[in-house]
Amino acid sequence: MTAIALSVLLQASLATAAPAPSYKEAIKKGDETGRPVLILVGATWCRYCHVAKNEVLPKLKELMGQVEFVYLDYDRDRALVKKLTRGSVIPEMIMLTKTPEGWQQRNLSPADKLSVVEAFIKAGLHKPKETTVKTP
Repeated sequence: MTAIALSVLLQASLATAAPAPSYKEAIKKGDETGRPVLILVGATWCRYCHVAKNEVLPKLKELMGQVEFVYLDYDRDRALVKKLTRGSVIPEMIMLTKTPEGWQQRNLSPADKLSVVEAFIKAGLHKPKETTVKTP
């Protein structure tokens, strides 16, 4: 009986959880807010992908609050993953930063070490100082 109750409770909590944003939604929101879009490409069968998603990123809450985040499944989102990634090593992180010329892309692979991921995100958040040119 307890197992059934826990199962029902778990299903109800999953049904009410906010769905993760799609790639298109994250790009749209990044376009609106000016925030970079951070993409994690992983797979259910990849041990290091679980480390990146469930251990590394939660430790970077402050930084994650400054980006639009989306998770892409290596198998389920294969066509988009193929366009965005630079190889087949996962987990891979992709940082898209909006510039006047369009979206600039940087990739990090493998992306499962806290210090490396933290530096990667910080670098993507750093905006170069605008230069003011005086007209004669």
